[in-house]
Amino acid sequence: MKIIQRPSKIFDCVLPKPSVETGNYVPSVFNFFQEYNHTVLFNTLTRCFACIEKNDKEVLNQNTIFVDAANCNSALKELIELRFLVPEGFNEIALYEEIYETKYIMMQKEGIRLYKIFTTTACNARCFYCFEQGIEVATMNDKTTDALFEYIMKTKKDGTVKLYWFGGEPLCNHRTIYRICEMLRDAGVDYASDIVSNGSLFTQQMIQDAVKLWNLKTCQITLDGMKEEYERRKNYKGVFPNAFETVIDNIRCLLDAGVRVQIRMNLDIKNIDSILQLKDFLKEQFGHYPNVTIYPAMIYEDWFGYSDEQSKEQRALLLDAWEHAKEIVDAEELRSKSKLDTNLPMWYCMANSPTCAVVDPRGRLFTCQNYDEKMCYGDIWNGITNREVFDSWKHNGHPQEKCKKCALLPECTAFNKCPTAQYNCFSQRKDRLERKLKNAYSRFQNREES
Repeated sequence: MKIIQRPSKIFDCVLPKPSVETGNYVPSVFNFFQEYNHTVLFNTLTRCFACIEKNDKEVLNQNTIFVDAANCNSALKELIELRFLVPEGFNEIALYEEIYETKYIMMQKEGIRLYKIFTTTACNARCFYCFEQGIEVATMNDKTTDALFEYIMKTKKDGTVKLYWFGGEPLCNHRTIYRICEMLRDAGVDYASDIVSNGSLFTQQMIQDAVKLWNLKTCQITLDGMKEEYERRKNYKGVFPNAFETVIDNIRCLLDAGVRVQIRMNLDIKNIDSILQLKDFLKEQFGHYPNVTIYPAMIYEDWFGYSDEQSKEQRALLLDAWEHAKEIVDAEELRSKSKLDTNLPMWYCMANSPTCAVVDPRGRLFTCQNYDEKMCYGDIWNGITNREVFDSWKHNGHPQEKCKKCALLPECTAFNKCPTAQYNCFSQRKDRLERKLKNAYSRFQNREES
């Protein structure tokens, strides 16, 4: 066996190494196999990743393995010590919950590391699928912006503060971005920014400021197809005859300035052909940039709240198109190479992360960017005022019954409040994990060969 990644420190240092005892052993419920030119095995709980031998695989394919401690060979002993094999009857789910709870308590004391800030709910586009349709337009004023700065200073985690600008279209109120960044800079605070934008309102000067003042690292921009399809779906307010070309030019300027641009291609049953054309166009325009990521994302009416019911056959067709598009962008290395976590993942998304705060234009605190009033748990002046709402989302670590035998449970966490997290959850997390494992294995191979 060759170790690609050691177990997480909590298993290597804090918990005692399992001793080999005579009795029955079973494969860990969290074992996850992949086949490359070698068989590799990853344990989603311990985070241990290894190339295994044929004999190891044969052992791990058995339902029960009797171990004689006095005559245990080194290979079998290693499988036990690395927790790929566990004693029959051992409750791995209880161990997962115990570790999760311990780490959660530690994280809460660290402070907030990420502030997702709605500068405004206004937008210059009118996408038919926008989940914010019907939300009252509000824009953060200077008084609230100043209070937000004070809130960040009181609650931030040590180290770099991460700012995530969101909207609406956050650049419809770029004043708040400038003001917060200037105050943090003047206070000597290390900070970095990410932004989700339609990309239409950037200017050359703003991009320079974004790099130098905002410390902008990543910009996510959504494209819905080629020019005609894109402009029809974005439906920008006012006269904007060259919206597609403007956004493409701004993407190029951002890339040239060193910002990582994540181009999200929104895919539904009606724009599949246009998205596939867009992929080829984007590869030609930006494929040579090391700081670009291009990926497809499905949109469903029940996720985003718009009315466009689809038949089972249409959904299956869309899923096939999404899978096909992913295969293409992966083969052409257009999607980002996600890094394999060395530690146990503690959150599915911002909604259950105790180190993330979502701030709306009025200064209210939410668990999620989806802006549901039921997710509001306080404000930047008073902090947490509804502990019940906060804990129901942030402290949601007990697995559902259906998850208890899933190898991917530690990878996606026990979070079960989000309706989108329940949809096709195994295939979504499996896809992400497989990409991480493949990239980690490739790096391992390169080290072995050098």
